[in-house]
Amino acid sequence: MAPVIGAMSSSFEGASDAKKAPAWPSSPAGANSCRTAISIDPSYGQAYPVGAMGSSVGETFLASDTLIKSLSVWSGQPAGYSGGPWLKLWIVGTDPSGVPDPVRRVLLNGPVVYAYGDSGPSRPLRVRFDFDPPFALPSPGVYAFFVQDPCSAPFGVLADTSRNVYPDGRLWQTGRTDLIGCYEDFANTYPDWARWDLIFEIESCKEALTPTKRRSWGQLKVIYR
Repeated sequence: MAPVIGAMSSSFEGASDAKKAPAWPSSPAGANSCRTAISIDPSYGQAYPVGAMGSSVGETFLASDTLIKSLSVWSGQPAGYSGGPWLKLWIVGTDPSGVPDPVRRVLLNGPVVYAYGDSGPSRPLRVRFDFDPPFALPSPGVYAFFVQDPCSAPFGVLADTSRNVYPDGRLWQTGRTDLIGCYEDFANTYPDWARWDLIFEIESCKEALTPTKRRSWGQLKVIYR
């Protein structure tokens, strides 16, 4: 296994708010409706890939709808720890082979948000980015999102590391950038990660809704559980 990414053991208490199995894109209820397009249950999580000093962890995903209403990941919280990580969300395009390009194809840069914790038992905490109006992708296709610390403390994001629970994507990591402005670096992956996926959820909407412009995020908030 490549040494550039770490892992922390995980517990799944308090992680029952998502579906009990991976949910692949399905037909929406109506032309103007939003739906959960991708949902990987936190119970599939096995470890917490770690980012720090400007490095980020991310996942490629297949978008059939172009408007993103929300995007969620699950962050780790050690038992008895009352804080949480600062997290920054990036959404980027991919090249024709499906490799993310966080340097030249940035679609969403920020914001930085605080993932609140509590003093309860060790468990994954849902961190949800809501977009109102929805964030607009250029077209259906393959994209990637990355979660980055703003060049401060290490953080972990829940992932499955053995079962390929989301066949349309895989885990990626970017390099350290704390010495060069805390931007995104080029994305890397390794053969060992072919079956690794972040635990995440994306809610999408149909084109009838008014989207935000590219490179903006509208009104955004964090919901934690």
